[in-house]
Amino acid sequence: MVQESWTLAWGRSPLVAGYTREQRLRAVRVYERYDRSAASVINELGYPSHEVLARWVDELEPGRRRLWRAPVDEPTGRRAVAGYASGEATSRRIGEELGVS
Repeated sequence: MVQESWTLAWGRSPLVAGYTREQRLRAVRVYERYDRSAASVINELGYPSHEVLARWVDELEPGRRRLWRAPVDEPTGRRAVAGYASGEATSRRIGEELGVS
């Protein structure tokens, strides 16, 4: 459930400017209704940005935001990007070679 407090340890949150409390709460509730899809919230409400919504969710519902993680470690990802960017191989071939397809 959405917490009702918008106050951080050091005082009022800097994320409240420009939006009413009701707008912020509505955005977080819609986020939950759409299975934590920021794009769906923005499409329905027309606000906020992905970054602002993420901060609101983190503030009101710590740990509830969907976080995307890279499926590979950074060095492997860099090799994959470099191989694809060079045009030497297709993304499918690079993925197969690196074992991440």
